[in-house]
Amino acid sequence: MHLVLLPGMDGTGNLFANFVQAMQGRGVSSLTVVSYPTDSSADYAELRDIARRQILVDGPIVLLGESFSGPIAIELANQMADRVLALILCVTFVKNPQPIFAGMGKLLPFLPLQYAPHTLRSLLMAGNFNDVALASAIHQVQPATLRARLAQVLKVDVSQQLTQLTIPILYLQAKHDKLVPASAAALICRLQRRCQLRAFDGPHMLLHSAADETAAAVCEFLDQLSPAK
Repeated sequence: MHLVLLPGMDGTGNLFANFVQAMQGRGVSSLTVVSYPTDSSADYAELRDIARRQILVDGPIVLLGESFSGPIAIELANQMADRVLALILCVTFVKNPQPIFAGMGKLLPFLPLQYAPHTLRSLLMAGNFNDVALASAIHQVQPATLRARLAQVLKVDVSQQLTQLTIPILYLQAKHDKLVPASAAALICRLQRRCQLRAFDGPHMLLHSAADETAAAVCEFLDQLSPAK
């Protein structure tokens, strides 16, 4: 069984490093870390296709969609239903998790995203400004790319696609998430009664900051699947 990791809004995949190391420490070394262009305004559909082209292995896979990539993971799980054994959703959503900002799409071109690195690091890590890996990942992404991805989040809705899935689903929730509220996980669990919910102490960057705990939960989930990993 092969695990495919789909990254958050930075799209680099670099922030999976701690989680990948924790998974390998538990004997799971068959995995792919997907990355997205850091200088592209590609929409969700285009990024989904980019992700699919990076899944080069044959046979059964498990998709893990983190934050921004949750909708991509859900759509891929439908498109690749003959291969996807299970879905893991981490601190993510099926539609705009902050409805209060639904009407700000027209304002995105004017947002001062030159300040995005500082602001995002505050929100993602709950005030921890000393994480070198996080700072590096955010600084790699062009402001126009961040704007495009924020615009996608504001209008995405893959609720129907989620309800069509018949595979096991695990949701990893961060108890101290400043970006994706608990209501986003609650909606996913309402739409998919088969979804297992696991909550952890930590900020939005859960796989990065709580790698050992989340890796243990993922391995436990994988152990429940057939065929065995």
